[in-house]
Amino acid sequence: QQQKAAAYEVELGERVRGPRTAAASAVATCLAFAPLRRPQRVRQVVEKATELGATDLLPVMTERCNADARHALKGVERCAHEATVQCERLAPPRVHAARGLPELLAD
Repeated sequence: QQQKAAAYEVELGERVRGPRTAAASAVATCLAFAPLRRPQRVRQVVEKATELGATDLLPVMTERCNADARHALKGVERCAHEATVQCERLAPPRVHAARGLPELLAD
């Protein structure tokens, strides 16, 4: 009876979380976002994007961004790594350097 219950648990876990292979994350999902003034809000955006499977995080500096927004980007990589561990992903998303919107659109 215990072996049967364990088998169902494994099967259900794979359906909910998906297979844990590198091929499962072969599709690139990029999130371009303008950093917010409050570091807590930036961390929340990074955490949720990581949990949803984003592979690349692209901070975009706009005309309305100020020095507070640049300061809010300091802990982004660490936050992405913590969220990766929390949601049991294989690899954290890549955090790119902050760029201007025209530069991002040119790529």
